[in-house]
Amino acid sequence: MCLLWILASAALAVIDFRLGGIALAACPLALAVLRALPSPWGDIWVNRARGTDMLTMVFVSALLLTLSLTVPGG
Repeated sequence: MCLLWILASAALAVIDFRLGGIALAACPLALAVLRALPSPWGDIWVNRARGTDMLTMVFVSALLLTLSLTVPGG
């Protein structure tokens, strides 16, 4: 699923850099939402705490979104 999302983001980046960056930032955010779902949907990763996974993915998503919106477009 993530690989398809990355390919879609690359295709959107050809159209507009920021659009590709926003789409790329949406992937970890969607994974955080998936992790927040109750069992059995949220039990994909069982070796770490659920809150740690969600916080990490939201943080990565925010960093990607900030980076894609602050880099000057050409």
